[in-house]
Amino acid sequence: MKYIIFIFSLSVFISCKIKDKQMKTISQSVRIYNSKKLFPYFEVQKYGHISDSCLSNGAFIKFLSNIDTLDRNLYIQYGNKNFDSIYVQEDCIPTTDCRTPFLFFGTEKYIALVHVCSNEKGMILLPLNKKDSIKYFTPIFIDTSNQILLVEDYEKYGTNNPSNCFDTLTISDFNFKRQKEFVISHMVCGNKLSCIDTVYINKKSIILKSIASTFCDNKHNPKSKIEKTEIPWLK
Repeated sequence: MKYIIFIFSLSVFISCKIKDKQMKTISQSVRIYNSKKLFPYFEVQKYGHISDSCLSNGAFIKFLSNIDTLDRNLYIQYGNKNFDSIYVQEDCIPTTDCRTPFLFFGTEKYIALVHVCSNEKGMILLPLNKKDSIKYFTPIFIDTSNQILLVEDYEKYGTNNPSNCFDTLTISDFNFKRQKEFVISHMVCGNKLSCIDTVYINKKSIILKSIASTFCDNKHNPKSKIEKTEIPWLK
């Protein structure tokens, strides 16, 4: 991979002291979840690479742990001034590897958690209401200044295989009010980010260069090729 412009503008990521009553420390008021007693992570666990965080718009996350240390699940309390809930990440304690998510952005509809490893990235989109479902993505490109995402949707991953000859990507705003799907030639890598050669932007579009398979052109002797896809900005 030559490079990927993966704009993680950490200027929007702000650690701050939690002052709202809804965000009091759990040691003052033990959180009960499915009959489990949850405490602030470091009141139960000794090791971890995490910290409670909030954004300037009031979105927050708090990392919790079951008082029963045999429970290796990580409990993430998330929300804003009008809503809060708990997301469970299974078998994620101790939080000492790159799979542990951090708070990346928050809107009036969603909170986005992101994890970044050397060969893969993941995004969890948590709804700030009870009716919408949690979404999981592989983020290909994130532009915080324009609030634009280019992602591969895990729910559509089953259709992304060589026999179908294509992959489906989605471009969307952070709230997923405006979104559009684009079909590109199937990327040959098991890890899709390894197949991204270059991502860059201009005033009209996102330019994606990916390593695609020639399977559909020549099934007897498939090879790889660099394919260029231009994805117009949302209007």
